[in-house]
Amino acid sequence: MPLTRAADGSLGVRAVGSMNGSAGLVYSPVYHIAIQNDGTNGQIGPEAAGSLVQLIDQRVQAVMLSMRRDGGMLSG
Repeated sequence: MPLTRAADGSLGVRAVGSMNGSAGLVYSPVYHIAIQNDGTNGQIGPEAAGSLVQLIDQRVQAVMLSMRRDGGMLSG
């Protein structure tokens, strides 16, 4: 929509042209994305990714617990 000046002198972005009762041009793209990864193409598979997440969670919990002990960075 171009920048236009209305009959009252106001400047703004407005739909111009004949609409003839229609809604005009509406652009609504739809994207369909499918990710297929079973781990056979050199990428990490879903099972390995889940195991990695669990391993990281356990390690973070262990580090946080040790930091809360006396002398740790999170001890109060």
